[in-house]
Amino acid sequence: MQNRIIIYSNYLSDEEVLNWLSEYDLSIFPFQKFNESSSAEVWHCLASLRPILVTPLPVFDDVLDFVHYLQGITSCDIVVGIQSCYAKIEINSKNNQTNINSHKYYYKLRKIRFSKLSYRLSSIIRSFEVNSI
Repeated sequence: MQNRIIIYSNYLSDEEVLNWLSEYDLSIFPFQKFNESSSAEVWHCLASLRPILVTPLPVFDDVLDFVHYLQGITSCDIVVGIQSCYAKIEINSKNNQTNINSHKYYYKLRKIRFSKLSYRLSSIIRSFEVNSI
């Protein structure tokens, strides 16, 4: 497993991150505890159309249709999840299929109306400015 895992901790621009993620087989969010209130990093990874593995934490509930959940948060759960995902990738490559779920992600992402979402967020920001919040 060690020869398949890359941990990169340097700062990268958004474009560099997307280029790197597009080259990887999958992205993993193996959090055991998470103090953030959103899964923004996962949304960034979705643009790569690569499989994403996450631990079963409530913070990932907003992306449940786009990710694969690991069985648990232990190191053993994470290893088993990675091995299972790689087995699916290898089966698909032998059958000349694209990476697992790339079409699933694409079609679900297309259904999201980002123009309405961006308009709503813009309105909220303007409201903060007007009301000096």
